[in-house]
Amino acid sequence: MSIYCYLDNIPENSTKIYIIKTQKSFIKSDNKGGCSMSSRYNGTTKWLDTYYKQIERQLRSPTSLELDGNVIISLSSDHHIGHVDCDEHLIRKYFSEAIGAGVRTHFLAGDVVESAYNLRVSEELGEAIVGEQVEKFKKCLPEVENNRYYLLLGNHDIHAAGILLGKESGKIGWKDAEGVFREVLEDRKDIEVIGVGFARVGLNGEYIIDLLHPQGNNGGCIEKYADYYISKSIRKGYKAPNLSDFGHYHQKKLVRGNYCPVMQNGSALKNRNGNGNGFGWIVELRGEPNGKSTMVVYEPI
Repeated sequence: MSIYCYLDNIPENSTKIYIIKTQKSFIKSDNKGGCSMSSRYNGTTKWLDTYYKQIERQLRSPTSLELDGNVIISLSSDHHIGHVDCDEHLIRKYFSEAIGAGVRTHFLAGDVVESAYNLRVSEELGEAIVGEQVEKFKKCLPEVENNRYYLLLGNHDIHAAGILLGKESGKIGWKDAEGVFREVLEDRKDIEVIGVGFARVGLNGEYIIDLLHPQGNNGGCIEKYADYYISKSIRKGYKAPNLSDFGHYHQKKLVRGNYCPVMQNGSALKNRNGNGNGFGWIVELRGEPNGKSTMVVYEPI
């Protein structure tokens, strides 16, 4: 394992390491994964079509980061802080473990707070509930020198922003939601909001990672969803990403799409047995002299 894995300080009892060697422009496969883009997935494709202008705006102006040393990042989503089943200890443990492994760049792909969904509460109580969730969220993210968190807002975060603006329904525009979260996170200079629903991130001018938090409810086949939006963006002249990462569906997956590896991050919610579906990844992207790249994916405990 040590021959292939470049991450420092990985705990010996870590669960799994995945080594993916691929061209930087992912070679298409037959992708006979057992699901097709049929009418049952129209909820998600409709979301991708409806908000493609938002996607394309991010494609034109991606977040560009220069990282020291190797490109090592953490990916998580669906923390749902404030939900009765949220495991805050798991969240703190995950980030502590990532930082202990040398990670200083963290991407959070939406729904970091639960908001006041389905709660019939007054405006004042709703604001208090969401405000407390935001403060707990901050406490779950360790403040470490040269450590940065990049936040994509999901549907629960948008709702929370609406509550904080005094809108009982939680309905709010995306730009307004970004503004609210930037304001409430102003005291944490290590946390940066990079988008709503979709964000493209360029790393060291060499790698591209797309973060998505769809609004549809169909999460059965993320590689097909990734192929759908990536093929559409390629037709418009944009590059395919090296990795496409999905929040929202609370499943944990690492699959091969036609253009790049595709991931889901799981969630921090416990199920009835007290266990979750897995939560978060640590990823290293490394270019090789032959023009190929190696992606090392570490599944935390």
